[in-house]
Amino acid sequence: MFAPLQNWQVRAIGVGIILCAIVASAVLPLFASGGMIPIYMKATDRYLAGEQFYLPNEPPAYTYPPAMILTTVPLAVFPEYGWRALNWLENFSLAAGLIALATVMVWPVIAADGPPLRDRRYLIAATVVTILCLKYIISPIKYQAHDLMVVVAVGGAALAMSRSNDKWGGLLGGMAAALKATPMLLLPVLVMQRRVVASMTFGTAVLVLTLLPDLFVASPDDATWAQSWYSRFVSKTSVGEAAEGDGAWTAWNALNQSIPGTMYRLMTPVETGGELKNVAIADLGGRTAKLIVLLIEVAVFGFIVLTCRRSPLLDAGPLRSFYWMGAAGVVLCGMLLLSPMSSTQHFCALCLPIAFFTVHYFFIRRTWVALAGMSAVMLGGPLASQDLVGETYSSWAQAAGSATIVTIACMVSTGVLLLSDRKRSEQIFARFESDSSSPNRDEAIISPPAAAA
Repeated sequence: MFAPLQNWQVRAIGVGIILCAIVASAVLPLFASGGMIPIYMKATDRYLAGEQFYLPNEPPAYTYPPAMILTTVPLAVFPEYGWRALNWLENFSLAAGLIALATVMVWPVIAADGPPLRDRRYLIAATVVTILCLKYIISPIKYQAHDLMVVVAVGGAALAMSRSNDKWGGLLGGMAAALKATPMLLLPVLVMQRRVVASMTFGTAVLVLTLLPDLFVASPDDATWAQSWYSRFVSKTSVGEAAEGDGAWTAWNALNQSIPGTMYRLMTPVETGGELKNVAIADLGGRTAKLIVLLIEVAVFGFIVLTCRRSPLLDAGPLRSFYWMGAAGVVLCGMLLLSPMSSTQHFCALCLPIAFFTVHYFFIRRTWVALAGMSAVMLGGPLASQDLVGETYSSWAQAAGSATIVTIACMVSTGVLLLSDRKRSEQIFARFESDSSSPNRDEAIISPPAAAA
């Protein structure tokens, strides 16, 4: 049995982590260059100068919604070292925030368990989650991207909804959608659950934040910044097809792990050479390929609708935050799969569904569904890294859609657990509302491995 940490030890660890983050943020800009932040800052400088920053003819182009530009405006007053250092510190803080957010949302499950197994199983589950998520949470930090901001906003929206704060839930969800567009997938979920206040707040937040950049700096064109963004980039994409646009995307791109991107590589033979890897399993083009992709995308959206319906687990009971994290995890997976372009750093979104089915396995019910999810993430994540399998195998696996498969596995595992627990909601309520000090509490919570959820 592990002795619990004292309060002073927790504070000391926290102070140590903060100091390490500050030192790392000050040192890393001296050695690390590149990343996404120079693209953001170049666009920001143009915005502040009243120049057009949506320029597809100048790759790499800035392709994000107008609201995102406001997140880098405060950095523009600093020289390059300053904005790089602040970006590192921001991402370290967001990573810590995501970890804290996930911990708060799973804690009702863990805290309901009594000694002596609590600390031991908590450490085991935390270790497994860390191993499975480390690659994904490091990626946006390494590439100096802003994706952690979006994931934290979506997770924060789910936490607010679990606490019956529909206004904050809608506001945070709308903010995420204004910054990245793909979180708009949250809106049909809120509408379907008949959460009127959250839906209206969500829509209002998207509208206000999208038009806010025009309030500060007007576009040089005879249009809003949102219209420029749509006409120059969004209009170039098509549902059911891999994203392709001058200066922004190419149809065959191994980094694009969305369903359209992966299916394009699997259905379009190419001559292997350089970054191109012929992973095609069929030569399907035009309408047939688009129809297949559309059917898969409809299935993904239907799965989200099916698993995120309003249920007793989301409306009441001691585990609301945990199951809201599961619902947010399904939506995040859907965002990655349905997006025109899902690149490496975007997959930090997998941290919430991974935490959900891992904690579910160790603290609620040991099922093959959760175990399959953990296994898929391990095989497609840590065990498929270049350091372990080499660059050749890793690049071929990436071209074949390894991250796409992992995302599908995460979404299915999380969704199936949500569906199965919905049927067992009364039993779950009884288990977690009973006296947690019961000497048989541990045995009551853990059921034998099941063949299915």
